[in-house]
Amino acid sequence: MIRPLLFSLALLLAACGDSPTGCEPDCGPVGDEIVAGVNLTELYATPRFAEIDAARDTLAAALGGRTVTPGLTVSPGDREVISVLEGDRTEGGPVFAGAVRQPPREAGDQRRRPLLVVLWDEPNLGLDRLIADLPLDESLLNEFVLLVVVRRGGSLQIGGTTVGTRPSALDPFAPEHVGDALALVEYVRQRRETYGVREGAVGILGYGRGGTTGLNLRAIADTEALTVALAAPASFQLPSVRETTSAYLRGVAYDAFPGLTEVLALTAGEVRDGAATIDEARVEGIVRSPALLTEETAPGTRLYIAHGQRDTVVPEEHGRTMGAFAAPTGGGYLAPEEATHESLPTNPEVRTIVRIGVCDTLLAGEAVCD
Repeated sequence: MIRPLLFSLALLLAACGDSPTGCEPDCGPVGDEIVAGVNLTELYATPRFAEIDAARDTLAAALGGRTVTPGLTVSPGDREVISVLEGDRTEGGPVFAGAVRQPPREAGDQRRRPLLVVLWDEPNLGLDRLIADLPLDESLLNEFVLLVVVRRGGSLQIGGTTVGTRPSALDPFAPEHVGDALALVEYVRQRRETYGVREGAVGILGYGRGGTTGLNLRAIADTEALTVALAAPASFQLPSVRETTSAYLRGVAYDAFPGLTEVLALTAGEVRDGAATIDEARVEGIVRSPALLTEETAPGTRLYIAHGQRDTVVPEEHGRTMGAFAAPTGGGYLAPEEATHESLPTNPEVRTIVRIGVCDTLLAGEAVCD
């Protein structure tokens, strides 16, 4: 009788777990954290190689099938030219968009400049304010052709003109945003003569949610000479995300950086509602996590990560996690002591590392870097 009794006891323990309420409703293996029927221990277990491969396949599948067409051209003055690009346009407007800024040129200046892709945090941008917030002084800024990516559901104000996109239900970390950015980059690179772009590698400058998109773009493309990501969420498998998930499932107040609640609804929320399995939810989190998709070495693609120590929006552990990949590329991780989430892009230390990065890679040998 002992073996059947022990077997029954083992089944009971496995069913009830360590929930103080017993088996109603939190059930799972002994020692697992179960909240609202969701096994957080399983949901946030260390990713397996097969899951990372599945996430990469999901990201790759979201890259193709886009059509980019030229929109209006704006010349705000001082020989500056802004060309609007529209992605997958229909009668309701474009699904995503971009703007190419060709800098002011002196008479006879036919130089081609490197392309710098800008992916910023806010969905609704003002071009003048954005340029003022970039961690580049004017002399460096005008050595680039800028490609500003307008993500789905967002807009860009260019003087008195608004470039808008159709409303979108996608979360800001969805792999489709990476595909949109890649489509815009390839469109511009294939028309180098039109936009005055130098042949060769490009740079990526991302901030916040845009930084996450930029890091995932770097993880799947091999044409970037430089990537700088500022205050970017880097992984949806971190302890702080798990803690927030627990609060989300319990229905209590919690702090979350912009876009996190949408990801929790897509992962833990779907499992709770029976709409997804743990395995499916894990892949959805991994595909949004550049720290899990990035290879440990990326020769030729320098990486700089910066995260303010006083950032109360995105926990600094995101920066530290992604920063571990930076040193082997010749880049580095910077954590300015006084910087907040909002002040990081214009922080003097950040401006210094961005200058070093662009002068060592995209502008190597240019007089402006002497």
